[in-house]
Amino acid sequence: MQKFSLKVLLTAATALSAITIAPAQAASGNGDATVQVLQAFTLTKTSDLGFGKLIPSAAAGTINIAEDGTRTCAASLTCFGTTSAGGFSIAGSSGETVSVGLDSDTITLTNGASATISGKISTSSKALTLEAGQASFKIAGLLSVGANQAGGTYTGQYSVSVNYQ
Repeated sequence: MQKFSLKVLLTAATALSAITIAPAQAASGNGDATVQVLQAFTLTKTSDLGFGKLIPSAAAGTINIAEDGTRTCAASLTCFGTTSAGGFSIAGSSGETVSVGLDSDTITLTNGASATISGKISTSSKALTLEAGQASFKIAGLLSVGANQAGGTYTGQYSVSVNYQ
């Protein structure tokens, strides 16, 4: 029986070797590569966020500067002087959309000594289209002035970010 099994295997192997195996169908194609090079941004501050002048009282209060530069002053404070919203202009590639963000929505102003005034900043401009390569946006602010706030000129900084979308 061993001879028969071996003979069947040899016959099957010979039959399989006689079959012609066709190669797999091959195909080729080309792809395209593109890149759009955008102009680097120029971000320019056009105005400072200015809260004007105030006289504190025995009660705390807030000062709000809207994006149009108008001021709302708490009844516990006496507010006067020139105000302005923060302003920035952007130059970049025309027709592109950019996102605007604040690195932090809080701000701390100090009088050069140990006194501080805390606040919040905001912008309604989250996405802008660069018309003719230009756009601008404003920054609003809200300060929380303490009761009997120490005198002095208070200053602080905030950061904004602009990115292509």
